[in-house]
Amino acid sequence: MNFKPTLSILIALGLALVSAVVGLSYLPWNASAGDADHEVAVLFPSSDVAAWPDFVRGVHLAAKAKNLSVIEDSSRHAVRVMTSPRPTRFQWYPVIGSFALQNKVRDLCQRPVPPLAVVGANNTALTKAIGTEVFSASRPDWVPLLLMTHATTDQLIDVNPGRSFRFGFSNSYQARTVVRELATMLPDDSNSSTPLQAIVVQVADNPFSVDLANHFAQELKESLGATILNDPNVSPDSSRTNWMLPTAGRGAEGATAEEVALARRIVQTLSQNPNAPSAIVLPTDLDTFRHLVLAIDQEKKRQTFAKPIYLLSGDSLDYYDVTEGLPTNMMPGPLLFFSHVNPVDRSISNAPLSHRPAVGLNRDLAHTLLSAMGRLGQQATPDQLSAALREAGPEEDRISFNAFERADGGAALVAYANPMGEGFEIRLPKAWASSP
Repeated sequence: MNFKPTLSILIALGLALVSAVVGLSYLPWNASAGDADHEVAVLFPSSDVAAWPDFVRGVHLAAKAKNLSVIEDSSRHAVRVMTSPRPTRFQWYPVIGSFALQNKVRDLCQRPVPPLAVVGANNTALTKAIGTEVFSASRPDWVPLLLMTHATTDQLIDVNPGRSFRFGFSNSYQARTVVRELATMLPDDSNSSTPLQAIVVQVADNPFSVDLANHFAQELKESLGATILNDPNVSPDSSRTNWMLPTAGRGAEGATAEEVALARRIVQTLSQNPNAPSAIVLPTDLDTFRHLVLAIDQEKKRQTFAKPIYLLSGDSLDYYDVTEGLPTNMMPGPLLFFSHVNPVDRSISNAPLSHRPAVGLNRDLAHTLLSAMGRLGQQATPDQLSAALREAGPEEDRISFNAFERADGGAALVAYANPMGEGFEIRLPKAWASSP
């Protein structure tokens, strides 16, 4: 019997062929070219549309500084750097959500040759999910390293024990750096009779905010002998000293009722001791910060509380947020915040201002990793890479590590509202302000 294909069968065959071709174009760079590469898997969620392009910018900057050639293949989401004796390939796996990320990590760790390292997502929750899966899904002789940039919660360094490296700065480092800068700004007449009074706010459903707030409270007490004031709405018998905001503000339309009430209690509490220098810790996103500061400033003027209030934050605000997102007419005092990298560094000036922290950290990660790869052999293992990173030093690799945490760099920036008009005067560290 002669077989005569129908139109529907021909269409189905055609669709299958197209799917196969499209599928091949997006396969990981593994079979032919990949065998010649050391792979570093990049696990930024695809919902963050800027994350991978910013990482690629950082890789190009690092490779240029080391005079290494780069081959970029956007269709495969890969960047190949011609390190010797074996190229290094940064391979992005675009997925969304912690469950999908964990599945992808499990697949990677169970391949015949897993990646040497994975670059975690840029927030605490997703990075924790990635690191936990790396630790549990890997075979004993090959546990990929977990490399972190913007995931700053201190405990993350232990999520993949002995194989986690943080290229950004932890929350404890941020709090310590900002509080040390505050110490240089306090009035000379401050003494034990009028110690700094501080209020520490946290967003209850944000682990980053809670962790950073706790480090600020500890650092203010230990370094400055500050009095940490309690929320009058909390029972005096409670051990909790941080002031609680249940959740972040809902968009940029204006302060919520909870934010207005919190601001009123803050100013009323500070006003009970008007002669003491005052500080408020606000580790929140930009919208919530703006809502709270506006409400605090309005309440401060209503109660004729004249002394400036120091505002403290970490990297939840960046240079771009401050210069573009905060009007100067609502600031109750100087703002101190943390920056992982120099925001006016000319080597990253081709990146949009809001992207520079990410590009700078990605550059430092890639630079240090490429230096370590150059010291490894053809058949490198995660253990060998871990040892090479621990031996990294600032002379060759820009950064050094202290127990797998970045040990130097980063700084507190101080923003003053310009009394002559709109805008801020931002004080940079001397080394950054004088950089070429």
